[in-house]
Amino acid sequence: MKSFKRSTDQQVVISLVGDSGDGIQLIGASLAKSAGAYNIDVNTIASYPAEIRAPAGTLPGISGFQLQFSVTKKFTAGDKVDILVAMNPAALKRGMINTHKNTLIIVNSDSFDERALSKAGYIDNPIKSEEFKFYKFLEIPITTLIISALKNDNLSYSQSSKCKNMLAFGVLMYMLSLNRDTAKKWIEEKFKKKQDIQQANLKAFDTGFNFAEISELSYEEYDFSRACKTSNNVSQLTGNEAISVACLDAVQKFERSLLVAGYPITPASSVLQLLSKFNCSQLKVFQAEDEIAAMSAAIGAAYGGSLSVTITSGPGFDLKAEAIGLAVVAELPTVVINVQRSGPSTGMPTKTAQTDLLAAVYGRHGECPVPVVAAASPADCYYALLEAFKISVKYMTPVIFLSDAYLANASESCSLDFSSHKSSYLSDLDNSTRPWILPGTENAEYQTGGLEKDMVSGQISYEPHNHQQRTNVRNKKLEDLSKHQIFKIHGPKQGKILVLTWGSVYGSAYSAVECLFKENKSLSHLHLRHLHPISSQLKTILDKFEKIIIPELNDGQLSKIIQAKFLIPTIPCNKITGQNFSVSELVEFFKKHLGE
Repeated sequence: MKSFKRSTDQQVVISLVGDSGDGIQLIGASLAKSAGAYNIDVNTIASYPAEIRAPAGTLPGISGFQLQFSVTKKFTAGDKVDILVAMNPAALKRGMINTHKNTLIIVNSDSFDERALSKAGYIDNPIKSEEFKFYKFLEIPITTLIISALKNDNLSYSQSSKCKNMLAFGVLMYMLSLNRDTAKKWIEEKFKKKQDIQQANLKAFDTGFNFAEISELSYEEYDFSRACKTSNNVSQLTGNEAISVACLDAVQKFERSLLVAGYPITPASSVLQLLSKFNCSQLKVFQAEDEIAAMSAAIGAAYGGSLSVTITSGPGFDLKAEAIGLAVVAELPTVVINVQRSGPSTGMPTKTAQTDLLAAVYGRHGECPVPVVAAASPADCYYALLEAFKISVKYMTPVIFLSDAYLANASESCSLDFSSHKSSYLSDLDNSTRPWILPGTENAEYQTGGLEKDMVSGQISYEPHNHQQRTNVRNKKLEDLSKHQIFKIHGPKQGKILVLTWGSVYGSAYSAVECLFKENKSLSHLHLRHLHPISSQLKTILDKFEKIIIPELNDGQLSKIIQAKFLIPTIPCNKITGQNFSVSELVEFFKKHLGE
């Protein structure tokens, strides 16, 4: 038996890397679903190339999918990789970044020819070099095996070759002792419309599984299949999937129809694609001709008495700014979802960042306050978006909801509350600044539009005192909202260091703090969902700590807000690489400021 030892018997981190046409995302998602059939915590993160149709075998065209399986709750897809599957030399070069000396590297040995090595920038075969002598390599002739297995299936060489991802999937399923039948049922369902392709993929999976079994490959003694099976309400959801579920659930909870309007833009587009598949009479999905039209359609739906959402990313969010102001003045509830991505302009559209916070809080003209909430994890996108709906309806205002590319593409095991009970969302909606008046309501006409309105009659008014009153009312909505914020500190209530976070940094920061707790280090963690307004009560908490560290995937935007609002120093921990923090990065940074 060829046994490979993992770094711990409680968890394993797997990275799948290959060309964008190698089906890496497909087998990553199916591996997560297969593991999800057991009482295993699964966290994933997918990475996509920004280039369209980059040359095969080159670094720009590499796609990746990382998973962490654990018997205890985890909050990230892991730092260092225990098993790396590299489909070609370029994939190996990209995947080696997060490995350690005990990493098991599985390669498609057929792809390591002279031409492929040259494309990846290798002079010699790295598997045979001194540089890699400390790693454990498992060389499998994946292409040869798949072509041989499918030689009688009347498929072209190209069609047969595309099934090599399923062969690798089969190898991993056996090595991790996961249920073969679960995976095969998923393959049958995935390819049910094309019987020949379905059978080819099933045969490829069996070939990989049987190869691993005959070769007696195993990954040490912890057997994930020993874990108890989960209940049916546990799901594996990405952030964008959780947003989609929240939209569907909002229709029930608020007893109103919903319009979701958007213009295709990475990484937000999949929400439109997902929701368009549902046959729900109360849900309408509208692909507008541009971002301004999508925002305007959402406002129109709100005017007609419907819940409404518009979803975008990066430059699309910029284009919505003027119409967000219209929703503020007209006092119409809508949710603006910004799935943030890296860089100004087109930037790095498939990479993550938290660079739109200041734009969300301040990016409008004319004293135009808008509540801003942010999700902390993929599953939290569900809860945070429902909260954004509630704020929007209660205060009759647009609400900006911040997610990002990391949350959009990452997934976690979760059990969501799909209860049809509506009381928790409707009980206190009578405190709105004004009632939600529908067109045609007798004796309750409401004049809408972007011009300032008289406080009493609702007619257009240019009176100076009236404009001051209206401005005060708009600000008071946020002031009232801030009074309901609750701050939960993880760790001591006072001390040397408070780690203050928002958005997708939550998982890495929480995990880093937990690591230091195990070393008996004293620090605390506080995560913010509400980013505008921020209650003045937060200062009472901050004053109890010597140092405030704020990790962000930007150049210190929350740090600037906290410093300006509370006049206290902060220690920014900034990263703008298109990737989230690793746990080890934050552990090192926190230790430095603990004086170690």
